[in-house]
Amino acid sequence: MALGVLGLTAAGFLMPSQFAPQADAAWSASQALESSSWLPFTAEPALGTTRGSDTVAVWTAQNPTDDAKRVRLRRISSTGALGSLVTVSPSPGSAGGMTVSHPAAAVDADGDVVVAWTAQDPAASNAWQVFARRLSRTGELGAVRRLGAVGAHGWNPTVAVGDKGGAVVTWESDNSQLAARFGLSSQVVGRFQVGQRTTSRAAQVKATPAGTFLLPGMNLDGRAELTTLRWDGTRSKSVLDPTHYSNAVDADADATGRTHIAYTRDVSTGDRLVVRRSTSSGLTAQAYVSPSTHDVRYATIDTDRDGDSLVSWVSRTGRSTFRLYLRQWRADGTFGPVQDLGQLETVSAASVYLPRFPAVAVDSDGDAIVAGTSSGDATWRRTVTRAGTVSSPTTVLGSGAGISTATITPAGRARVASHSTASGQVYLRAG
Repeated sequence: MALGVLGLTAAGFLMPSQFAPQADAAWSASQALESSSWLPFTAEPALGTTRGSDTVAVWTAQNPTDDAKRVRLRRISSTGALGSLVTVSPSPGSAGGMTVSHPAAAVDADGDVVVAWTAQDPAASNAWQVFARRLSRTGELGAVRRLGAVGAHGWNPTVAVGDKGGAVVTWESDNSQLAARFGLSSQVVGRFQVGQRTTSRAAQVKATPAGTFLLPGMNLDGRAELTTLRWDGTRSKSVLDPTHYSNAVDADADATGRTHIAYTRDVSTGDRLVVRRSTSSGLTAQAYVSPSTHDVRYATIDTDRDGDSLVSWVSRTGRSTFRLYLRQWRADGTFGPVQDLGQLETVSAASVYLPRFPAVAVDSDGDAIVAGTSSGDATWRRTVTRAGTVSSPTTVLGSGAGISTATITPAGRARVASHSTASGQVYLRAG
C-alpha cells in the first residue's frame, strides 16, 4: 500500500489549525477545490472512488450569478491532480436544482460517475427529494432523475457503482430506508424499501467484487438486517439478530464473495459489537468483537480481497466522551488485539449524515489508514499494517475545518476533503 492519507475525522469534524502543508512527504499540499468566485456552502464534502484509480470530489457551492447553491464536482487523478470543475445540479427552477445538499458520488472501473443529492422539489410542494445524474468519463452529463416517488420525502443518499456501471442509490425517507437501481441510460429501476428505519449513520450501500450490492439496515422492531441486491432486481434479506435491538450495522465483501458483517446488539451493559460472515452455507455464529465494558455507538467494517477485515467502533465512555477502537478480524476467524486509538472530540449529531464513520479505509491487500480528531483539536492519521501494527499519530491538518471525508483506492492512494470554517473553501489533500 502507498501509505498516504485517510480521512474523516472523529465525529465527522476535522478541527486541527491550518491548511498549510505539513512536514510529511507522503502528502500533497492543500488544493482548493472551488473557484475563487464561488462560495462553498457545504458542511459535508464527499469523495467517491472505485476498484480502479479514479476518485471524484463533490460538494455544494453558491453560484455568484443567482446566489443559488449547486452541486459541484472535480475528478482527482492517480497522482492527486485536480480535473476541471463541473456543475452537476441544474438551475433552481428545475427538478433537482432547489436548495441542494448532501451530495454523494461513486465511480465505476472505466471512470463514469454517478452523483446523488438532496433537493427541494417545486413539483412536489417543495418536499425534500433525492436526485441522481450521470457524468461520463468523457465529460457528458446525463439527465437529472428523481429517485423517489413525487411528494415522498427523501434525504441523505449514498451511492455505489458496480464495475459495469450500474448504480444503486439508497436514502432515508421519513422512517424508512429506500433504494433504487440507476441504469446506464439514467433510468430509475426497481425502487423498493430496504428497511423500516436507518442506523446511527446515513443509509449505506456497497458494491461487491461479485457484482452484487450490500444494503445494511434495520427492520421496524430495530433488529439489524442485511439486504443483498443483484442488478437483475433479485434480492435476499437476512435478519442478523432477531432477539436484540441494534443501533449500527455495516457490511463488506471479499473477492470470493463472502460477506463480512458487523452490528451492535443491546445487552445489559450497553451495546456490544458482534461480527459474522455470510457464505453459501449460511450465516456463521455471532462473535463479540468489542469488550463487554464498551457501549458502541458507531461502527464500520472494511474487508480486503483475501477476507481479512478491520472492524472499527466508537464507544461512549461518559455522557459526552468517546473513544475510537480498532480490531482485526482475520479470514481464519481469529481476532487481533483491541487497539485503543484514544479519545475523540465530542461526537456530533452531524456524523449521522456521513456515509462512513468512523473514518477507516482498507486497501486491497489489507493495509489501512484511520484518522480522528483529538481533544487538542489536532487531526491525526495512523497507519495500520496487514500484520496489525498501528503507527503513532501524525498530525495532518490544523484547526479551522468543518466536516471532512476520505477515500482510498485498492492500491492505497488516498484523498481527504474538508470544508474550512475559516475560509469557507473546500480543500483536498492527496497521498
